[in-house]
Amino acid sequence: MTYPLGGFSGAFYEFNNFLVIVAAVLMLLAFLQTKIPGSQAINRMGGLTYGAYVVHVFWITVLSRFVNPFAASESPRYPLVAALLILSVAICSLATEALRQMVVHLVSAWRGKPSNTQA
Repeated sequence: MTYPLGGFSGAFYEFNNFLVIVAAVLMLLAFLQTKIPGSQAINRMGGLTYGAYVVHVFWITVLSRFVNPFAASESPRYPLVAALLILSVAICSLATEALRQMVVHLVSAWRGKPSNTQA
C-alpha cells in the first residue's frame, strides 16, 4: 500500500519527503504547546521534546557504538538490550536539551536579557 506521494505506508515513512518532515515538526510543536493542568513533570518533559528530537540521532550514534542490539538479535535478551538502548537514548536526549535550556537561561540572566526557553 502506498500513499499519494509514493513510498510505503506502515511503520516507516519516507524521512526525506517534505510533507512528512513538516508534519513531524508540526506535531512536535503542537505537543510542545500542550499543557496538562496539575502535571508539572509532564509539562516540563513536553518542553524538552523538540530539542530532544533534534539531538536524538547523535545519541543513537554514540550509544550504538557501546551497545549494539543487533548483535544480540538471535539472543533471548534482545528485547531487553533494545529497550535499554531506546531508554538510554531518550534519557540522554532529554538531559541534553535540559542542559541546553539551563545554559541559555544562565547566559541570558548573566547578560540581563529574558530567555525564551521553558526553563
